[in-house]
Amino acid sequence: MNLADLRITEALAEGDHHMWVTLSDGQTRLLNLEPLRTLRSHHSLRWPRIARRPFPSPDGQYVLWPSGATLDLASIRDAPHGALPVGLDALLPQARRYRPVLPYLNGLEPATHAYLDVRPLDRLMPLLGLRLSEWRSIAERYRPVPEELVHARLSDLALLLTSLVPAPLLPTLIQRPWNYALQCCPNQSCVHTAVGCIRFGRLDLIEVPLLTLLTAPAGSPQSGCVVHFPCETAQRPSASDKCEGRGGCEQRGR
Repeated sequence: MNLADLRITEALAEGDHHMWVTLSDGQTRLLNLEPLRTLRSHHSLRWPRIARRPFPSPDGQYVLWPSGATLDLASIRDAPHGALPVGLDALLPQARRYRPVLPYLNGLEPATHAYLDVRPLDRLMPLLGLRLSEWRSIAERYRPVPEELVHARLSDLALLLTSLVPAPLLPTLIQRPWNYALQCCPNQSCVHTAVGCIRFGRLDLIEVPLLTLLTAPAGSPQSGCVVHFPCETAQRPSASDKCEGRGGCEQRGR
């Protein structure tokens, strides 16, 4: 499809420096924004409260952020070789967007479970030790991500966890301190457990260390345990701001 015919139809934040961008050709790109935010014009993207709020311009030609930072359509289409420096971590059909665990699950041999589709909420929530009545408040934390995408991603995470530990132990496990979140977010007590990460919009804090461990080459430090995951450098904001969930740990008012 020619650039003149393309439009940006969706932009969803992923963690602190990635973004899922879907174009009108039905393809979604997972972009790494770390190179972009080194530019002086895009320094504001170092701050999670800004970086996690991308949205398409009305004409579909740009991704915009509340600070005024922009990313043009051509740079998105041509990543990682466009005019603006953004990394391209994945290119996939729109239907598979916002599900970072899915490629790992699909690549397992033999399959961890015969049912790789999205599990119904009335089965999924109890599996994780959550009440079905909590779903609406959880989904609210991930807005503007469509509810069905949050549901699918949570289902993928549950399937990954049940491939690692017996299902009856899951509710207890996710209530325990989650070391990766503790290191990344020492001042955000609401996400210091895996269940807190689920409730406050930070599924990435569960997925990142698990996928790092499961995909690390044999013999590397990460292949046995999480040794250290630095989350703050001189170029990054403080952890107290970095790890606020969507809207922070307080109850959302909107």
